[in-house]
Amino acid sequence: MAVDVPALHPVPDGPVAYRQRLRWLGPLLALLVPFVALVSAAVIAEAVDCTGRACAAKGAGVFTLTLGSLPTAMLVGIPFEGGSARYLLAVSTSTAVWLVVGAVAGQRATRAAVATWRDWWREYLLLAGAMWCGVLLALAVVAVALGGNLL
Repeated sequence: MAVDVPALHPVPDGPVAYRQRLRWLGPLLALLVPFVALVSAAVIAEAVDCTGRACAAKGAGVFTLTLGSLPTAMLVGIPFEGGSARYLLAVSTSTAVWLVVGAVAGQRATRAAVATWRDWWREYLLLAGAMWCGVLLALAVVAVALGGNLL
């Protein structure tokens, strides 16, 4: 006598197709967090009034959000040098880095036979957090090397 057990959360199109979807859409989804951080930095830069110490806090927040979303910006010389070519290089290389982070998160999340978006987010946040810690460490090293006069 066979008992029919209803599936609580069926896997759309089967587990293999779901794993492929994680691997294909993961790199594109990886661009979401840095995009939101960059838009947040732009909104803070425009919306928050700048008076006294609040100006320094606003600048630090905007600068940190921007470097978090564009992790290769310091490698190409931003904030010490400007120019549209430098900004374009920072955006394009950072986009490539985030796509690779998303792809690696997809590969790591789908090592298990049954993988979910929760697994992908766990791997992605682990990798992104490590990258953000590296950016903040580089920023601290530059700040110490310049004697606290970062800009």
